Amino acid sequence: MARILVAGATGHLGQKIVAELKNRNHWVRALTRKPMRPIPTADEICGGNLNNIHSLNAACGEIDVIISAAGASDSIL
Repeated sequence: MARILVAGATGHLGQKIVAELKNRNHWVRALTRKPMRPIPTADEICGGNLNNIHSLNAACGEIDVIISAAGASDSIL
């Protein structure tokens, strides 16, 4: 089981990625600018911003894989 960070986890694509990773029995940390917004399938929610190195360092601790769905457009889905 990998420990995976998903950036952009509150977006349409990010939520689908988190759900699929959980279906595959991975541990998932959701990185979001909106940490109060629920992501029921994530194991942990981490508030942060991709433009802030300190929040990225904190989010990446003990993570094996990083997946970014940040800025993904719903129009391509």
